Amino acid sequence: IQETFTTKEHMKEFEWSDVAEPDFWIHKAPRMIPTIASIIPAAIGGGYLGAGVAGWAGLTGLAATAVTATGAAAAARPLESLLEGASVFNKLKDEGYTDEVAASGANEAFWNNTALIATDATQFTLALMKVPKPMRGAFKKFLSGAKKVGKVGVAGGLEGEEEVIQGFISELAEQNAKGQMPPDFRKYLFLATPEIKEMFALGTLAGIAMDVGGGAFKGRLGNEQVDNIVEEKLKITQQE
Repeated sequence: IQETFTTKEHMKEFEWSDVAEPDFWIHKAPRMIPTIASIIPAAIGGGYLGAGVAGWAGLTGLAATAVTATGAAAAARPLESLLEGASVFNKLKDEGYTDEVAASGANEAFWNNTALIATDATQFTLALMKVPKPMRGAFKKFLSGAKKVGKVGVAGGLEGEEEVIQGFISELAEQNAKGQMPPDFRKYLFLATPEIKEMFALGTLAGIAMDVGGGAFKGRLGNEQVDNIVEEKLKITQQE
């Protein structure tokens, strides 16, 4: 799927306004399908395990939700890290580097990505609960940059930021494997290029999927319930 939707005609320079265009959903959004399809089942399995631990410990409310989310993150993060490492390996091989150099970059990308487990746990916690009103102002400020992508990107803002960090980790691993200068983190922090903006936009799609997956985990699979989950997160920073 990713190869099919990474041809030149699919890869025009990204602009925020692209999110409102059908071509974005037809040609670019499908690139996230393999990642989402791989991670969500693992996260749900880990979530069930975490929920079992929370029940055994007699936890309720937010504490139970946090333990459940941690279980989901513990299951999903190694898998996502493996996918990121494999991507670095394949890219370096495509550029003509040896297996040894490619493996070095992949190994660094894998281990650095595993450090994002706390971010995953936070995402899954939010996916399994409504966003408390006192937090909405903080999220609105934190995700102010996401407002430019409109309703589509807001719910997954945190995942979008994580996607950008993963992009930096991958480029850093590639440059280190090549023996070249590391990339400038500031360009990722400030979404300074069209490519990085697109990373953020595509990452938010995965964030929305996590919200819906969180609702599915709790048994809220009806159309109305799914709509409510998405609407709850979207309205945090929806453009006026």
